Amino acid sequence: MQRESSKKSWSLIKRTVSDPRSPSVLKIQKVVDGEVLEYTEQEEIEKVIQDECEVRFTLAHSAPIMTTLLREQLRYLSDEEIARQIITGTYDIPDDLDPATTKILEEIGRMGVKIVNEEGSERDISPEEFKDFIKRIKEFTSSSMSGIHYGHYKAAIQDDFSTKFLAQQLTVMYPT
Repeated sequence: MQRESSKKSWSLIKRTVSDPRSPSVLKIQKVVDGEVLEYTEQEEIEKVIQDECEVRFTLAHSAPIMTTLLREQLRYLSDEEIARQIITGTYDIPDDLDPATTKILEEIGRMGVKIVNEEGSERDISPEEFKDFIKRIKEFTSSSMSGIHYGHYKAAIQDDFSTKFLAQQLTVMYPT
């Protein structure tokens, strides 16, 4: 058993320190004022990616929820009790929140209760089934509009807790 664990550890180490399987980005395109610009120099490519990441990471600051008291209550987990109430579906949602944020908080509560209570649909997805499914997918396949790709899930299944959580999340979301 210990030998197999050691073999797995070495496999993960080799995968981490080996050359990446995918090639470096050699070209990137960006639409500016309706015109497609192409960048091929390393410094240009890095700058375009950095600029895009900055825009995406700061988008949340302009969300409607950022104009409410909830912003301060949740910022960097400053009020763990409110976060717990949201997850358990017991949070009293303020009337001044926009409809989209209200629906998101309600859904977090609905799913949170199911996850905490380990409820799911009639079809439970086991961590082993989830892991087997993820292992069969080509890493470059985009899994959602969010940009999260299966490589993120392939990394997550290296950890038993993450695998169990993701399998349980799918079970909760699985239509009944």
